[in-house]
Amino acid sequence: MRKLGVKYALSSIGFLGVLGFWVFVSEVALGSADTKRMGEVNSPKLKQSTRGNIHTINGKLDRSSKKFSHDNSYYNLHKFEEKAGEKIVIDLISNDFNAYLILRDSKDNEIAEDDDNGEGNNAKIVVTLTSTGTYTIIAKTHKAGESGNYQLNRRAALPRDLELAQAAKLNQRVLKLLEAGKYREDILLARRALAIRQKILGEHPDVASSLNNLAELYRSQGRYQEAEPLYKEALEMRKRLL
Repeated sequence: MRKLGVKYALSSIGFLGVLGFWVFVSEVALGSADTKRMGEVNSPKLKQSTRGNIHTINGKLDRSSKKFSHDNSYYNLHKFEEKAGEKIVIDLISNDFNAYLILRDSKDNEIAEDDDNGEGNNAKIVVTLTSTGTYTIIAKTHKAGESGNYQLNRRAALPRDLELAQAAKLNQRVLKLLEAGKYREDILLARRALAIRQKILGEHPDVASSLNNLAELYRSQGRYQEAEPLYKEALEMRKRLL
């Protein structure tokens, strides 16, 4: 993730540290040597199951796993077949390490990545697949030295998943506009993201984060009377939830 200047320090914490990150891959520095070495993970370390439309794999990342040469993080590789146009959700869940997900298409092109868009330090990708073929999920630790058990879930996306993914994308655009000083456009997008989350999630930490982000945008423009009630609402919601 990019570091912002002092002027945007508070906003960057709100948008990235709390809300997570979901984007099309553009900055993942995976070397070709790493990609060529990626084979199937060792089957003894995995337990696979299917319940309803949810495909689950329980695995582990440790010193016996493969490593990326550029950052020494551990990773496992999981492949699946899918058709063009399918909308899917991939969750990487772990209580032991900061989860990181990468999705590649049948031509080994990275099409999506995520760090913290799931709950806590978990990772989530919501994506519409553009071609039929074999896709590869890379389940990895965020950095070197992390290890532990994980659960990888893949399922069909529900309408609420797609809407929440849209809210996450709106927040990404807000951050870019904030860096460019385009506050008026920022606020419109932040309001849309907040409305989506309020409708779907109700009282939820992500809603509190969106309230806080919108308040921060108002504060950046000196609109303190509009910012204060949003800050208070976000704080009270976090107190109740956490």
